Amino acid sequence: MELPGHAGMKQCEFVVAKSRGRCLSLMPERFRESSFASYQPRDPRQEKALALMLGHPAGSWYLTGAYGNGKTHLLYAQYRELVTAGNVHCHVATTRELVEELRRAEFDEDFTSPVFAAAFRREPCHLFWDDIDKLKVTDFKTGEK
Repeated sequence: MELPGHAGMKQCEFVVAKSRGRCLSLMPERFRESSFASYQPRDPRQEKALALMLGHPAGSWYLTGAYGNGKTHLLYAQYRELVTAGNVHCHVATTRELVEELRRAEFDEDFTSPVFAAAFRREPCHLFWDDIDKLKVTDFKTGEK
């Protein structure tokens, strides 16, 4: 829609919807339905984390805790929220995926790391980094999987 007296351009809504769909398809199958509404906190710490994230869904959060406490659910709930809102570029990866991306950027001159590309754009970007503690340094050094 063009307003009288104003010139400009708008990205095709089909292209935007396709991009959002591609971003949401990057979510692991297990977390495809994750949302803030579907998160069920089991203790006061989880309730507080949910309340904080709901209050500021575009915030930067570091979630820590034992296995099975809903950290990844909340990560993907926030990712879904931001991708759906469409106001910020989002990148989601596990530690292993990030290391492989950075390794490829180092050794493949035809590859551009999405993380590096986002860092050099002068616009907001949100990096969702899952399993921060799940990589052995030796895996990176030797290239083993």
